[in-house]
Amino acid sequence: MLTVSFAIVPVWTMISYNPMFLKKGALMDKEEKKVRLMNLTPKAIFGSRFEEKKAHEYLLNLINSHFLHNDPFCLFQFADDVLGQNKTIPSLLKLCSPEQQNRILNNNTSHTADYVPRQTIIHLLRDVFAPLLRKRLNRLYSLPKTETEKRLLILQETFNLSNCELELITFLHVIEMDIFKAYFSSRGGLFDLTELPNFRSAAHQVLGLKRYDIAKALTEGNLFKSSMIEMNYGKDISLADWCDRYLSGAGDKKLSHDFFSDKNDIALNIANFDVPEDELKVLNTLMKSPSGHNILFYGESGTGKTSLAKCLAK
Repeated sequence: MLTVSFAIVPVWTMISYNPMFLKKGALMDKEEKKVRLMNLTPKAIFGSRFEEKKAHEYLLNLINSHFLHNDPFCLFQFADDVLGQNKTIPSLLKLCSPEQQNRILNNNTSHTADYVPRQTIIHLLRDVFAPLLRKRLNRLYSLPKTETEKRLLILQETFNLSNCELELITFLHVIEMDIFKAYFSSRGGLFDLTELPNFRSAAHQVLGLKRYDIAKALTEGNLFKSSMIEMNYGKDISLADWCDRYLSGAGDKKLSHDFFSDKNDIALNIANFDVPEDELKVLNTLMKSPSGHNILFYGESGTGKTSLAKCLAK
C-alpha cells in the first residue's frame, strides 16, 4: 500500500512506501537484481577522444540550459549513452522505492517517465551527473590535443574564425558521428539540428553559446564569407564537403599552404583551368592592354582563384 508524504522525504523523491503492505514475491530478489545490474550497458564506444569530449560537453551544456526542465527524461537517455547505464542506473536506484527499482530494471529506463518523478530526474542530472561530466572533462582537457583539434585550430588561424564560428564548424562535423546523429539529426532525438530553423533556435543550448552570436556567425563574419558551411534553400545546414574531409584527416594538415603559400611544386598553365573560351579572350585582351587593368576573381575557397592569377602573371 502506498502512502504520500511530502514532509519527511527529500523533495526529489516525492513518493514513500511501506514494505509491510507489499505482496510477497512482488520485489525482485537480491540475486536477480545483482544480475540485472551486471548486465547494464557501459558508456558508448567513442570513435576518438575528441568525440568523447564533445559528447560530454554537449550533455553538460544541455543540463545547464533550459532544456533540463523542458525534457529531463530525454536528456536522461542521452546521459545513459554518454556515461553508461552502469553509472546512471545505480545512481537513479538510490532515489527510488523498491517498486520503482523493479520497474527500472525490468524496463531498462525505456519508460522512466511512467514511474519516476520528473523532479527526481532533474535532481539526478543537475546534482549527480553534472559533477561526473566536469570531472571527466577536466581529465580530457589535460591530455594532448587530438589530430582533429589541431586541424580545427589551423582552420581558425587560416580563416581568422571566432571561437563561436569554430564551435559551429566542430558541431557540424561531429553531427555525422553515431551518437550525435541519434540525438541531433533525428526527429526522434533531442533536436533535429540539420534543419536550419531548428539550428537557429536551439543550437545555442547544445553548444553553450549565445543565440545572437550564432545568428551573427551564420549571416556575417568569416565563416559566412568563406562558404565553409552550406545552407540549402534556407532549410538545411551542413559543413562544406572540403572542410569535412579536411577535419576527417584527408590531405595535408598545413591548410594555409594550400590556400596562401607563394610556393607550389606543380606548374600549371591556362589549360588546367575550366575557364570558358569567351572569358579567356577577355582575359587575354586585358593582359595585353598597355594601360593595365585590375582583375577581380571571386568564388568559393579552394576553387583555384590564386592559382589562376599566378598562371596569368607568368
